[in-house]
Amino acid sequence: MDIRLDREEATPLYRQIVAQVLAQIEDGRLPRGSVLPPERTLAAHLRVNRSTIVAAYQDLVATGLVEARVGRGTWISGPERHTPAPFAWSSLFSPTLERLQLSGQRDLLGTLQLPGRRAALRGCPQPRTVALGTGAPDPALFPRARFRQALEQALADDAGELFGYGPVQGVQVLRAELAAWMARQGIRSSAERVVVVQGSQQGLDLLARLFIEPGDAIV
Repeated sequence: MDIRLDREEATPLYRQIVAQVLAQIEDGRLPRGSVLPPERTLAAHLRVNRSTIVAAYQDLVATGLVEARVGRGTWISGPERHTPAPFAWSSLFSPTLERLQLSGQRDLLGTLQLPGRRAALRGCPQPRTVALGTGAPDPALFPRARFRQALEQALADDAGELFGYGPVQGVQVLRAELAAWMARQGIRSSAERVVVVQGSQQGLDLLARLFIEPGDAIV
């Protein structure tokens, strides 16, 4: 990058730098992707104060033709501009991550997708894998026709509400039905005391938040 300053000219030095850099960008001497010298280096080369280079680079960035990142330099922007190194996100991970161990549940759930199992679900006379360790029931046991009928009825009755956020505790009608079912089992409750969760893991998490503090002993 060739820059010649005229200290006798009325134009401030930083504006001279801006004008010459823009001219070199326009005529192709500084193609897109070219990295500009560090501020201190260019200041020493031109024998000016570093603040002069800082002001010039700020004006160049304001034109949209130049980009700058702290610690990564300044470059001519565009499709072929210098690409900064990817950020090391792993350096920000909590130390807790190092203590986490992958659960065997992932491998167990993977067996549910084995070709033999999928073929059996389609009615093919092939042996299939039944992963007892996952606690997942046989898909054939689900009343799919009744689920479909219930879903279609729900969509017909409350289509808008189904796609929005519901009550935190769960839908009132469902909680009332659960309370009534428990009453038939001899468990006294009410809809206000029922919380519908997404699954056992969420239920365990809520229990832990309610009853456990750091340092507690758990059996």
